[in-house]
Amino acid sequence: MKKLFVVALCSLFCMGMQAQSIPAKLMDLHPADEHIECGFTEVSVMPKIHKTETREGTLNYQAPDYLRLDFNEPKGDYMLFDAEKVEQCKNGKTQSVKIKNRDNRYSRYRATLLSCLAGDIENAALLNGAKYTCKQEGKKYICTITAEHASSKDVKQIELECDATTGKVLKIVLTEGNGNYATYTTHTK
Repeated sequence: MKKLFVVALCSLFCMGMQAQSIPAKLMDLHPADEHIECGFTEVSVMPKIHKTETREGTLNYQAPDYLRLDFNEPKGDYMLFDAEKVEQCKNGKTQSVKIKNRDNRYSRYRATLLSCLAGDIENAALLNGAKYTCKQEGKKYICTITAEHASSKDVKQIELECDATTGKVLKIVLTEGNGNYATYTTHTK
C-alpha cells in the first residue's frame, strides 16, 4: 500500500512538472535583465487604403522598459519606447509623447510590445483586456491574444511566435481594431 501511495505521489509530481503552461515557460526563458540586439523587418499593412510599407533595421531591447527600433531607410528614422515616453522620428520629423497616463493607447502599445519581448503573455493580455491561447507547433510556441473590446486604434489582436527552446521572439503581429496591422520579424543582423 505504501509503495502504491509513493508511486501515485511521484506520478502526480511529475505530471505537475510537465504541465507547466507555455506562458510560464516563456517567462522562465527570459531573464529580468535581458538584452536583445538583432535585425528586424517591419511590415505595416493598411488594408482600407491599400497601402503596405516594409522597413528593416536594428532592434535594441533592454528589459524591463527600453526598446529602440532603428530603421535602415531612411537613415535616422527610429521608434523609441522607454520608461518615460514613446518617440518616433520619421523622415526627419520627431514626435514624442510622454507617458504620464498609463491608460492611454501609446502607453498600452509600449507596454504591450515590451511584454511580448519579455515573453510575458499574461501581462500583454491584461493590458489589452484580452484573453489568450497558446500552443506548441514543432519547435515554436504560438500565442494569440485577442481583446474583448478594442477601439479602432487600440490593439485588437496579438500573435506572438517564439522559439520553444530559447524563448526568442521570432514574430509579433499587432492588429488594430480598424484592421491595420504591423508584423515584426526578428533575424540575425
